[in-house]
Order: sequence, then structure tokens, then C-alpha cells
Amino acid sequence: MPTVVSPRGLNGKKSDFPAGYDALLAEAKRLGYLPATATREDIKQALRTANLTLHHYDCTLQVVPYLLHKGLGHRGSASDMRNNLLQCPQ
Repeated sequence: MPTVVSPRGLNGKKSDFPAGYDALLAEAKRLGYLPATATREDIKQALRTANLTLHHYDCTLQVVPYLLHKGLGHRGSASDMRNNLLQCPQ
């Protein structure tokens, strides 16, 4: 399964996640991890089942363990994007 995706237009907000799921889905299909008929809901369910989530890092979204992500404060890339300190490709 891919662990990093780089959808365009990330802004550090929750609105980034649909594009992240779609990019992760496309890559998982391309690599043969999921069938061509898989949907965004399938990739979200696969992440939940594996206790994984997406995390902003620079201008990417990384697949990380959910409990690790939840347990750490959010300072860094997402905050920088929201405060216009980090500009990602549109």
C-alpha cells in the first residue's frame, strides 16, 4: 500500500482529505493493492481497519498510525499551510 501521496492544492484543512483519499486510491489501484472497482469509501475503510489515518507533512499526505497521530499535537505543515507559511502546488 502506498504511504505518501501528493495531491495538488493542499491547504492544511480537513478539505484536503477527499483529494488525499482519491490519490491514495488511485495509487493503490495502480500498484494492484485494490481492484479497479474500489471506491473512496473502500480506501477509507481499509485505513480504518488497519488503524491508519492521513497526516499532513510538507505538501504531502502520509499514511500514519491513527493512535500516534491522535496522541501528538498538531504543529507543523498543516498549521503552516493554514497560516500561509507553506505554499503547496495548486
